[in-house]
Amino acid sequence: MVGSSVHLLEECLLLADWIGLPDGIDAECDDVVEAAEAPGGEGWRVYGIEAFCLIRLIEGCRASILHRGALLFT
Repeated sequence: MVGSSVHLLEECLLLADWIGLPDGIDAECDDVVEAAEAPGGEGWRVYGIEAFCLIRLIEGCRASILHRGALLFT
């Protein structure tokens, strides 16, 4: 399936806003890693796994747009 990185980025940003994910948060920071390993708590941490995936998708979409490349999921 072929899609648009621009549209995927828009959708990911909407979801990130919906769960309250802070702008510019790093997928490798302790808060995100801990939330992904043991979802729970308050705010976006309830969606720890989803938050980790969203951050990675947002990073990938931005790189795809910047470098005019494709994202490949295997």
